[in-house]
Amino acid sequence: MEVKSKDNWKAGRLCLDNSLLNAAANRFYYSIFQAVLLYMGKRYGYIRKEGDRIHKDMINHLKKDGEATDDEIETFIDFLSLRTMADYKPATPPIWEIKDNLYKGENLRDRYLNKAKAT
Repeated sequence: MEVKSKDNWKAGRLCLDNSLLNAAANRFYYSIFQAVLLYMGKRYGYIRKEGDRIHKDMINHLKKDGEATDDEIETFIDFLSLRTMADYKPATPPIWEIKDNLYKGENLRDRYLNKAKAT
């Protein structure tokens, strides 16, 4: 999952550099999501069950975990919103919004990858 997370971040960068904003938003979100999922699996034994609302589960885990800051939870939700827009809405995520969130998103992803390694 760590490799997938890192690969998705690289793919998001390539997409962003080539103005493929829907794909960029999707890849950045999944990079962060996979890092959080990896940590939650190691820390709490989280395994997705059929019918689970896995994205909402990750938000709930971040809130309950007590280690994620409000800013980190907000960053996760911001990227989920960008991914939702990219995948399900007619509008394309604005480039400024993706770029404004990159630093926080990468920090969140890195923090959860490091937490997973330490667990």
